[in-house]
Amino acid sequence: MSDPLSVAAGVIGILTAAAQISTLLIQFTKSSRGAPAQVRHVLPEFNDISGTLSHLQSFLLGNEHTERSRATLLRIDHIVTIMSDCVVAFSELQKVLDGLKTNDMDILDGMKWARNEADITAIIERLQHHKASLSLMLSILTSNTIEEAKMAVDRMHTNVHMYYQEMSARLHALELRNAQ
Repeated sequence: MSDPLSVAAGVIGILTAAAQISTLLIQFTKSSRGAPAQVRHVLPEFNDISGTLSHLQSFLLGNEHTERSRATLLRIDHIVTIMSDCVVAFSELQKVLDGLKTNDMDILDGMKWARNEADITAIIERLQHHKASLSLMLSILTSNTIEEAKMAVDRMHTNVHMYYQEMSARLHALELRNAQ
């Protein structure tokens, strides 16, 4: 996944997953007037990240242009890291939501949501961090000055370093869980 078209294809895949998750969230929300408040907070997050991904995709496909000096500031490994963890987070959230599917929400469904609330919150927090990094990518591409772009690059490098640490911790936790 080293060329812009491959990355753009990855964005399309992420956007497709986001649409599926949004549909699940909308169905879950509509199934009950008493849907947990967190459901109503998750849906706008998906809309925001989808919009950011769509905007980034327009650059990757060449529909929007930027100065080459700004585009070269983006490291493909950072883009792949962010996109990969977005895919993982979307997959994890979809798995949780699939277990919550319901036609008419009742108390049991509310309890299912509450039981998974901590996991859902952790996934949403990861997606918020990724949204911030994707926004930084857009800032790099659309900044007015190269200095602004370089400041955004520094913040994005910090974010990606944090992702590496978080991924390492999650991997370690999985290894410990599998060892038991």
